Amino acid sequence: MSPNLKANCPIYLLSTTLPCWKCGREQTVIALAVHSGVTVEDGEELEFGDPADQSDSVMLTYIEMLPSEVLTAAVEINPRFERRSSKTADTAYYCNGCDCGAFAGDHYLFSDPGEGFFPTTAEEAARIHYQRLPFKGVMPFNASWSHGTGRLILGHGQREPADVVGGADQ
Repeated sequence: MSPNLKANCPIYLLSTTLPCWKCGREQTVIALAVHSGVTVEDGEELEFGDPADQSDSVMLTYIEMLPSEVLTAAVEINPRFERRSSKTADTAYYCNGCDCGAFAGDHYLFSDPGEGFFPTTAEEAARIHYQRLPFKGVMPFNASWSHGTGRLILGHGQREPADVVGGADQ
C-alpha cells in the first residue's frame, strides 16, 4: 500500500477517555493531528492545513498505513490501537480497541459532536491531552483528514511534555 498523504511535522498525539460502547468501561482513545500536509487525489497533489498557523490542526482519520515510529508512540499511550476491519467503513484501518474486544471507530470519535475528538466547547476540549511527537520532516500516511476542531483542542486541551513518548527530538 503506497501513501496518499504526506504529513508535515510536527505530529501531535492526542488522548482522552471515553466509556466503551459495549461494556461501559472507561477506555483511553488516541488520535493524530498535524498542522498541514499534502494529499494525492486522482494523481493531483492538494495541500491541506496551514503550516504557518501553529494554533490550528487537522485530524488524521481512517489511517490505513502510518510510519512505524508513529505507531510505536501511539501504542505507548493505547496498546489496543491496532489495524482492524470495519464493516461501517468497509475497510481496515487503525482504531482504538477496548479490553472487551470492541473498538471505537473513527466515525464516532471524529464525527459525533461533543464526543472523542470533536469537542464543541472549551470544557470538552479540556478533556483532551496532547503532545508533540519528536519527529521532523515529512511523514507518509495512507489516511483521510478532517478539519474543524484543531484550534479548540490546541487552545484548551492539556498539553503534555514533548518527551512523554517517542524519545528525544530526532
